Amino acid sequence: MKYFILFINIYLTCIYSERTPQIVRITENQTVDIGGTTELSCSVLYSDGYAVVWQKLEKETNELNTLSSDTTPIMRDSRMSLRYDTASTTYTLQIKDIQNSDAGIYKCTILISTNNYISKEVTLQVNSPPIIYDNSSSTMIVSENNPVSLECYAGGIPKPLISWKRENNAILPSGGTVYRGNILKINNVQKEDRGTYYCTAHNNVGKSVKRSIAVEIEFPPIVRASKSTLQQALNFDVDLGCRIEAFPDPVINWLKDGYLITNNKHYRIEQLSIVGEYKDSTLLISSIKPNQYGIYVCRAVNKLGQAEAQIQLYESESPVCPPACGSGHYGSGMLLTPNSEFIFIVLIITCFMYS
Repeated sequence: MKYFILFINIYLTCIYSERTPQIVRITENQTVDIGGTTELSCSVLYSDGYAVVWQKLEKETNELNTLSSDTTPIMRDSRMSLRYDTASTTYTLQIKDIQNSDAGIYKCTILISTNNYISKEVTLQVNSPPIIYDNSSSTMIVSENNPVSLECYAGGIPKPLISWKRENNAILPSGGTVYRGNILKINNVQKEDRGTYYCTAHNNVGKSVKRSIAVEIEFPPIVRASKSTLQQALNFDVDLGCRIEAFPDPVINWLKDGYLITNNKHYRIEQLSIVGEYKDSTLLISSIKPNQYGIYVCRAVNKLGQAEAQIQLYESESPVCPPACGSGHYGSGMLLTPNSEFIFIVLIITCFMYS
């Protein structure tokens, strides 16, 4: 008798275990580029009379959001659809035009009772193109001989790689034309390091993104005279020039005998700025008088210091060309000296003789 009862128990146990609902297969973890399509499949056995649902675990709330129940979609999203294959009892959830918000854990669940269920899950990872975060460096101003760090941070899946270049592929302070890493450090910045740096983020999803960072180096003026000595004849014009490098922009003055020169009928000051490079300053002296010979000073001053260059102007016996190339002063027509008048007459006579 006891063997009969044991046999019945074993038989019932086998029947019950064979009829217990099962999830026999679920899609492996998926990685899809943003904008793509994926299908999540869940194959079950012995699910008759039980609800089979697809759910998504929301990251923000850690709650399960039910997407479908058996063959009935519940979600209100045209990008999602449900397909049921009766032969294999497979429930397939299709998601089109995948967005970042679709990433997460999806669960296929057979609900047996209120507190009893069978569940398996699949993780969907969405690859997204890189974006550079606003906490990356922008325009930077630093004094010469100080350290500076250029920072670039980016997001995206997979994690983007960061590389640095200079404008026109110039050599980086660290050496070479390319540096890889989030932070480009310059330990002892020099004025030659000023310019535009480019941070590029790429992860092989979509297009790379680039950010430009202008680096301005503050340094005291450097002044160079175009010529340290010049000669010109009395009553003729002459140009005195100097080139200035400095940041911030300096105040540029011309002096003679310690006195500041201003624009008047004898002097005119012109300045040409080349952004980020240098300034050219020219002192135009019109129709030189005896007291205008001597030493001229081109001086530049900014908050970091000052510098100057001297130019000695001598008197010459004959006009120096340029700028005195047939003109006595700026803006005048041809000025004929006694010698030039004689040459001019000879040329006219010669012309008539051979005409």
